[in-house]
Amino acid sequence: MACSAANAIFWGLGDNVLVYRAHTLAPGDHRAEAVTMRSEVLEHHRTVVRAARLVALLAHQTTADAAPASSVAAAAS
Repeated sequence: MACSAANAIFWGLGDNVLVYRAHTLAPGDHRAEAVTMRSEVLEHHRTVVRAARLVALLAHQTTADAAPASSVAAAAS
């Protein structure tokens, strides 16, 4: 299983790869469960990346806003 996942990453197969393990004789639709789990994980990833980009943008803007103020204060003294 780990080798399959590693190969999917190594070959750059993208988000459409579905690697899951299931007991073929057990009842239930294991593929559908894996598809649901994958979509939840990808949505969580998108949310985390979006939040990280927002934090980086706000930190950059805060730093950019603070730099001119400190240089003005230094020039005044």
